[in-house]
Amino acid sequence: IKADAVIHCAAIVDVDFCEKNIDLANELHVETTRVISSYMQLSKGKLIYISTDSVFNGEKLEPYCETDKTDPLNAYAKTKLHGEEIVLSRDNGLVLRTNIIGWTKKDKTSFFEWLLKNLIEKKTINLFHDVYFSPLAVNELSLIIEKILSSQISGLYNCSSRDAISKYDFGLKICEIFNLSSLNIKSASVDIMNFKAARPKNMALDVTKISSDLEYNLPSVVDSIQSMKGQYIKHK
Repeated sequence: IKADAVIHCAAIVDVDFCEKNIDLANELHVETTRVISSYMQLSKGKLIYISTDSVFNGEKLEPYCETDKTDPLNAYAKTKLHGEEIVLSRDNGLVLRTNIIGWTKKDKTSFFEWLLKNLIEKKTINLFHDVYFSPLAVNELSLIIEKILSSQISGLYNCSSRDAISKYDFGLKICEIFNLSSLNIKSASVDIMNFKAARPKNMALDVTKISSDLEYNLPSVVDSIQSMKGQYIKHK
Protein backbone atom coordinates (compact mmCIF):
# COMPACT_ATOMS: atom_id res chain seq x y z
CA ILE A 1 0.00 0.00 0.00
CA LYS A 2 1.40 3.39 -0.98
CA ALA A 3 0.32 6.48 0.91
CA ASP A 4 0.95 9.84 -0.73
CA ALA A 5 0.54 11.67 2.56
CA VAL A 6 -0.14 10.91 6.22
CA ILE A 7 -1.24 13.44 8.84
CA HIS A 8 -0.07 12.19 12.23
CA CYS A 9 -2.08 13.93 14.95
CA ALA A 10 -2.50 11.21 17.58
CA ALA A 11 -1.68 12.56 21.02
CA ILE A 12 -2.53 12.35 24.69
CA VAL A 13 -3.32 16.00 25.31
CA ASP A 14 -3.95 15.65 29.06
CA VAL A 15 -0.66 17.11 30.29
CA ASP A 16 -0.95 15.84 33.86
CA PHE A 17 -1.91 12.35 32.62
CA CYS A 18 1.25 12.28 30.51
CA GLU A 19 3.30 13.29 33.53
CA LYS A 20 1.92 10.29 35.44
CA ASN A 21 2.18 7.93 32.44
CA ILE A 22 5.44 8.84 30.75
CA ASP A 23 5.93 5.43 29.13
CA LEU A 24 2.51 5.61 27.51
CA ALA A 25 3.12 9.16 26.28
CA ASN A 26 6.47 8.09 24.86
CA GLU A 27 4.88 5.06 23.15
CA LEU A 28 2.31 7.20 21.34
CA HIS A 29 4.23 10.41 20.66
CA VAL A 30 7.63 8.91 19.90
CA GLU A 31 7.56 5.21 19.06
CA THR A 32 4.35 5.35 17.02
CA THR A 33 5.79 8.32 15.16
CA ARG A 34 8.94 6.33 14.47
CA VAL A 35 6.92 3.47 12.93
CA ILE A 36 4.82 5.80 10.76
CA SER A 37 7.91 7.75 9.70
CA SER A 38 9.73 4.56 8.67
CA TYR A 39 6.79 3.49 6.55
CA MET A 40 6.46 6.90 4.91
CA GLN A 41 10.18 6.91 4.16
CA LEU A 42 9.66 3.73 2.12
CA SER A 43 6.55 5.04 0.36
CA LYS A 44 8.20 8.42 -0.37
CA GLY A 45 5.06 10.13 0.89
CA LYS A 46 4.72 13.36 2.88
CA LEU A 47 4.40 13.01 6.64
CA ILE A 48 2.73 15.93 8.47
CA TYR A 49 3.17 15.78 12.23
CA ILE A 50 0.82 17.86 14.38
CA SER A 51 2.89 19.07 17.31
CA THR A 52 2.39 21.53 20.15
CA ASP A 53 3.12 25.10 21.18
CA SER A 54 4.35 23.78 24.57
CA VAL A 55 7.91 22.87 23.53
CA PHE A 56 9.28 26.14 24.98
CA ASN A 57 9.75 27.16 28.61
CA GLY A 58 7.50 30.20 28.17
CA GLU A 59 9.98 32.74 29.50
CA LYS A 60 10.28 34.72 26.26
CA LEU A 61 8.28 37.95 26.20
CA GLU A 62 7.51 37.83 22.47
CA PRO A 63 5.90 35.11 20.34
CA TYR A 64 8.14 32.14 19.64
CA CYS A 65 9.50 31.53 16.16
CA GLU A 66 10.80 28.30 14.66
CA THR A 67 14.45 29.10 15.36
CA ASP A 68 13.98 29.68 19.11
CA LYS A 69 15.57 27.18 21.45
CA THR A 70 13.19 24.55 22.78
CA ASP A 71 13.03 23.78 26.49
CA PRO A 72 9.95 21.66 27.30
CA LEU A 73 8.78 21.69 30.91
CA ASN A 74 6.75 18.48 31.03
CA ALA A 75 6.56 14.92 29.71
CA TYR A 76 3.87 15.77 27.17
CA ALA A 77 5.97 18.47 25.53
CA LYS A 78 9.20 16.45 25.77
CA THR A 79 7.71 13.43 24.02
CA LYS A 80 6.06 15.57 21.35
CA LEU A 81 9.43 17.24 20.73
CA HIS A 82 11.09 13.85 20.30
CA GLY A 83 8.39 13.01 17.78
CA GLU A 84 9.23 16.22 15.92
CA GLU A 85 12.88 15.20 15.70
CA ILE A 86 11.98 11.89 14.07
CA VAL A 87 9.80 13.57 11.43
CA LEU A 88 12.30 16.34 10.72
CA SER A 89 15.04 13.78 10.11
CA ARG A 90 13.13 12.74 6.95
CA ASP A 91 13.63 14.51 3.64
CA ASN A 92 9.91 15.16 3.21
CA GLY A 93 8.81 15.50 6.84
CA LEU A 94 6.80 18.48 8.02
CA VAL A 95 5.98 19.56 11.57
CA LEU A 96 3.22 21.98 12.52
CA ARG A 97 3.36 23.47 16.00
CA THR A 98 -0.13 24.58 16.89
CA ASN A 99 -2.84 24.99 19.51
CA ILE A 100 -6.24 24.14 18.07
CA ILE A 101 -9.74 24.82 19.31
CA GLY A 102 -12.72 22.88 18.07
CA TRP A 103 -15.45 20.36 18.76
CA THR A 104 -14.71 16.85 19.99
CA LYS A 105 -16.41 13.49 19.69
CA LYS A 106 -19.05 12.33 22.14
CA ASP A 107 -17.85 11.79 25.74
CA LYS A 108 -14.86 14.08 25.23
CA THR A 109 -14.67 17.79 25.96
CA SER A 110 -12.14 20.25 24.59
CA PHE A 111 -11.02 23.39 26.43
CA PHE A 112 -13.22 25.53 24.20
CA GLU A 113 -16.28 23.31 24.75
CA TRP A 114 -15.71 23.26 28.52
CA LEU A 115 -15.39 27.02 28.54
CA LEU A 116 -18.47 27.66 26.41
CA LYS A 117 -20.61 25.17 28.35
CA ASN A 118 -19.76 26.79 31.69
CA LEU A 119 -20.39 30.28 30.33
CA ILE A 120 -23.79 29.26 28.96
CA GLU A 121 -24.68 27.62 32.29
CA LYS A 122 -23.38 30.69 34.17
CA LYS A 123 -20.97 28.69 36.30
CA THR A 124 -18.00 30.39 37.95
CA ILE A 125 -14.72 29.63 36.20
CA ASN A 126 -11.13 30.68 36.82
CA LEU A 127 -9.04 31.61 33.78
CA PHE A 128 -5.34 32.44 33.81
CA HIS A 129 -4.39 36.03 33.16
CA ASP A 130 -0.71 35.07 32.91
CA VAL A 131 -0.87 32.26 30.31
CA TYR A 132 -0.81 33.34 26.66
CA PHE A 133 -1.53 31.28 23.56
CA SER A 134 -2.40 31.61 19.85
CA PRO A 135 -5.45 29.38 19.32
CA LEU A 136 -6.46 28.29 15.83
CA ALA A 137 -9.84 26.83 14.84
CA VAL A 138 -9.37 23.24 13.70
CA ASN A 139 -11.27 23.82 10.44
CA GLU A 140 -8.72 26.53 9.61
CA LEU A 141 -5.91 24.07 10.30
CA SER A 142 -7.55 21.68 7.83
CA LEU A 143 -7.56 24.38 5.13
CA ILE A 144 -3.89 25.09 5.78
CA ILE A 145 -3.03 21.39 5.53
CA GLU A 146 -4.81 21.27 2.17
CA LYS A 147 -2.59 24.08 0.94
CA ILE A 148 0.49 22.30 2.29
CA LEU A 149 -0.41 19.10 0.42
CA SER A 150 -0.51 21.00 -2.84
CA SER A 151 2.78 22.76 -2.10
CA GLN A 152 6.40 21.65 -1.93
CA ILE A 153 7.18 22.90 1.57
CA SER A 154 8.65 20.74 4.32
CA GLY A 155 10.39 21.24 7.64
CA LEU A 156 9.27 23.03 10.82
CA TYR A 157 6.44 25.57 10.94
CA ASN A 158 4.39 27.38 13.54
CA CYS A 159 0.72 27.19 12.59
CA SER A 160 -1.61 29.21 14.79
CA SER A 161 -3.56 32.43 14.91
CA ARG A 162 -1.48 35.43 13.93
CA ASP A 163 -1.78 37.03 17.36
CA ALA A 164 -1.94 35.92 20.99
CA ILE A 165 -4.26 36.30 23.96
CA SER A 166 -4.34 35.34 27.65
CA LYS A 167 -6.67 32.54 28.70
CA TYR A 168 -8.61 35.10 30.76
CA ASP A 169 -9.06 37.53 27.87
CA PHE A 170 -9.91 34.60 25.62
CA GLY A 171 -12.86 33.84 27.87
CA LEU A 172 -13.96 37.48 27.82
CA LYS A 173 -13.74 37.55 24.03
CA ILE A 174 -15.89 34.42 23.77
CA CYS A 175 -18.50 36.14 25.93
CA GLU A 176 -18.43 39.18 23.67
CA ILE A 177 -18.76 37.20 20.43
CA PHE A 178 -21.35 34.70 21.73
CA ASN A 179 -23.30 37.42 23.56
CA LEU A 180 -22.83 35.81 26.97
CA SER A 181 -22.29 37.31 30.41
CA SER A 182 -18.69 37.48 31.63
CA LEU A 183 -19.60 38.09 35.28
CA ASN A 184 -18.72 34.52 36.29
CA ILE A 185 -15.20 34.61 34.84
CA LYS A 186 -12.59 35.12 37.53
CA SER A 187 -9.00 36.12 36.82
CA ALA A 188 -6.42 33.73 38.30
CA SER A 189 -2.71 32.97 38.10
CA VAL A 190 -1.36 29.62 36.96
CA ASP A 191 1.16 29.93 39.82
CA ILE A 192 -1.51 29.09 42.40
CA MET A 193 -2.46 25.82 40.70
CA ASN A 194 -1.22 22.51 42.02
CA PHE A 195 -0.65 20.87 38.65
CA LYS A 196 1.31 17.65 38.41
CA ALA A 197 3.12 18.96 35.32
CA ALA A 198 4.69 22.39 34.91
CA ARG A 199 3.21 24.62 32.19
CA PRO A 200 4.82 27.41 30.15
CA LYS A 201 3.24 30.83 30.59
CA ASN A 202 3.92 32.05 27.08
CA MET A 203 2.89 29.76 24.21
CA ALA A 204 2.36 32.53 21.65
CA LEU A 205 3.63 31.60 18.19
CA ASP A 206 5.03 33.71 15.36
CA VAL A 207 3.51 32.54 12.04
CA THR A 208 5.56 34.76 9.71
CA LYS A 209 7.32 31.78 8.11
CA ILE A 210 4.26 29.75 7.14
CA SER A 211 2.35 32.86 6.05
CA SER A 212 5.18 33.76 3.71
CA ASP A 213 5.90 30.27 2.35
CA LEU A 214 2.23 29.48 1.70
CA GLU A 215 1.35 33.07 0.76
CA TYR A 216 -1.53 32.79 3.20
CA ASN A 217 -2.85 35.24 5.78
CA LEU A 218 -3.56 33.29 8.95
CA PRO A 219 -6.61 34.31 11.01
CA SER A 220 -6.60 36.27 14.25
CA VAL A 221 -7.83 34.90 17.57
CA VAL A 222 -11.09 36.77 17.06
CA ASP A 223 -11.45 35.23 13.59
CA SER A 224 -11.07 31.77 15.12
CA ILE A 225 -13.71 32.43 17.79
CA GLN A 226 -16.10 33.80 15.18
CA SER A 227 -15.53 30.67 13.10
CA MET A 228 -16.42 28.57 16.14
CA LYS A 229 -19.59 30.60 16.65
CA GLY A 230 -20.59 30.02 13.05
CA GLN A 231 -20.16 26.27 13.47
CA TYR A 232 -22.05 26.36 16.77
CA ILE A 233 -25.04 28.11 15.23
CA LYS A 234 -25.06 25.82 12.18
CA HIS A 235 -24.69 22.51 14.03
CA LYS A 236 -26.18 23.27 17.45
